[in-house]
Amino acid sequence: MAKLNPGPLTQKTFSQAIQYLCDSDPDLAHILTLLNPPPFWTRKPGFASLMGIILEQQVSLASARASFDRLLGAASPLTPDRFLELDDARLKSCGFSRQKTAYGRNLAKAIVDRHLNLSVLNAMPDKIARSELVKVKGIGIIAAQTDLKRWYQEIGFIEGDTKEFKHLPFLVTFMIYNLPSKGGINAS
Repeated sequence: MAKLNPGPLTQKTFSQAIQYLCDSDPDLAHILTLLNPPPFWTRKPGFASLMGIILEQQVSLASARASFDRLLGAASPLTPDRFLELDDARLKSCGFSRQKTAYGRNLAKAIVDRHLNLSVLNAMPDKIARSELVKVKGIGIIAAQTDLKRWYQEIGFIEGDTKEFKHLPFLVTFMIYNLPSKGGINAS
């Protein structure tokens, strides 16, 4: 079995983690032989990337991308100050819900008011950086999973129901895909 080394997420540790999971779970290994491993996506650190993550929450990636493109048309270059200059009506025309408008404003205000320093954040160990980010309402631990959701969608999964479980501090979105049966196991 592959060894799982905690530490920063790199292409190497990402590949090791995939191998570890495949060694631990034959069904996952089967899925990966059919669909290939997910790509190792990266984003340019900064406010614009975090705004993209907020927009990707609970919508299709195509819808989030369209909203982000409209936002860039309204405030380019996208900075916290420029974002805060946009009124609710303008953000709504870009595709922001009231909730995402609030999340975006919380993030921009935290940066402008120097409660969140993205340059310092980028240099922090991942665990500490995450603990700082989740202090901003709208940036939660699950927001980081948008890349995984995007991978599922690109290989043919569709977003299913989103459910709340009382014992979890986040919502769970189910992804649906019919896989060929192997030994009576079907992932749908």
